[in-house]
Amino acid sequence: MTGPDFEMPPDGPPDLPVDPTTPVRPMLRRRVGIAAAAVTLGLSGAGALAWFTNQGTSPSSVAPPAPSTTPATLTPSTLVATTSTTRPATPTTSGTALGPTCVDSADNPEASNGSSPDGFPWITFRSGPRASRTALTRIAQDTATARDALGDAGAVGVRVYCSVEEYAGALGLPLEEAQALIAKGRVASALQGDIWLFGPSFEKLPPVNQHRSVYHEYFHLLQRSLSRLRTTRTDIVRPLWLIEGSARFFENAVTPRELDDFRRRSVRQWAAMPSLEELEQSGEAPSSGGTGDAYTIGAVAADYLATTYGRELVQRELWVAFGTTTDWRAAFAQVFGVPVEQFYSDFATYRQGLRP
Repeated sequence: MTGPDFEMPPDGPPDLPVDPTTPVRPMLRRRVGIAAAAVTLGLSGAGALAWFTNQGTSPSSVAPPAPSTTPATLTPSTLVATTSTTRPATPTTSGTALGPTCVDSADNPEASNGSSPDGFPWITFRSGPRASRTALTRIAQDTATARDALGDAGAVGVRVYCSVEEYAGALGLPLEEAQALIAKGRVASALQGDIWLFGPSFEKLPPVNQHRSVYHEYFHLLQRSLSRLRTTRTDIVRPLWLIEGSARFFENAVTPRELDDFRRRSVRQWAAMPSLEELEQSGEAPSSGGTGDAYTIGAVAADYLATTYGRELVQRELWVAFGTTTDWRAAFAQVFGVPVEQFYSDFATYRQGLRP
């Protein structure tokens, strides 16, 4: 497994659409009463060259030219940091592994349903009594890290369940259906506006994949918030390569070193993968994790967009545009200044040159 593919189709009721005339920013202010730090980590022009690390390929021969007509507002973003004076400080801990997520209740009397670690009042935890207090704090810290690096998704809910019975009850599923999901590898998902974690599966992951799984699902909450729920609606077209590929890209982009590692891993994978056109509604990762085509090549496409047009457009502006229309192609063209068909052609050329 080259990275966590933990997103699953929604099992709960779909999010209801909201009034499209409602501005995005006032809605966020209603959802959370505190200011959050938002860090936009710019990708330099040299970022595209990282694809070729140890590949023995000349980047100048494969990098496509930028679109000839680019709106003046579509300049690559630079590092911008905004410091909040109202958000509580994030508790600090060592960089050690998370440790057991689920413990016996007798060993962890503080953890209970609705518990929330100190210092994170904007996170609402729903957990059973077996959830480790230490684990909840670490998960909260990862959520805060994602918030700082990716942007404010408003008030965040995190659910950690440590038994099949708890999980089935929370999902409203018969016990055998929940058991089947877990047997297939259910680890983490973004459902009903919360990050859902099944503790026994989550704690088996290497620490780096625990972090990435939280970052990935947090980005889905950010997409949901900025798009005014449109990225979660099932009655409109939502291109899988773009929704999941961007989440896969940003789960790695939170940490620069992880982004470099992601690029080196991905360059060996996409040669036989379908085109983006074929992955608009297919190519999802299997429920047991692994590498789904839409996730992997979609992440490469998201990196290409961020490097070519600016990270802020992929990280935020695209999803804001999603909130203004039910036509994702119109939103894409509005933000990037090129129609989707032209992007598909440009990316196909870029991708051909990147094959190992």
